[in-house]
Amino acid sequence: YQQSLENSGEIDYIAFSPDGKIIASGSNYGTVKLWNLQGKRLHTLQHNDYVKELAFRPDDNPDETPNTLASASMDSKLRLWELKTGDELIEQGCQWLQNHVNPERWENLTICKPSQSQASN
Repeated sequence: YQQSLENSGEIDYIAFSPDGKIIASGSNYGTVKLWNLQGKRLHTLQHNDYVKELAFRPDDNPDETPNTLASASMDSKLRLWELKTGDELIEQGCQWLQNHVNPERWENLTICKPSQSQASN
């Protein structure tokens, strides 16, 4: 069985979900793409630099599709993604926190502040 993935740019990293149903590809264009086994692209996730590592979070049941993908890029950023929606989990958590944290404490939460490269995009 052979299936091609229509990807723009080089694929530098690839990971298979533990259940074998999802393929994640990382490129030198700063994108992570999620694919099903038929080669249909499910999501395109964005980094600001080359993607250098991909890892699916193993769930308790290896027969079920995992919920989370971790990706790392050359700019030393680690991002956690929710597979069903393609949402970045840290960003979601920061949005929720902003509405529930004292403003003075919010200013000290460096994890929720965009990097210089993100702020300029």
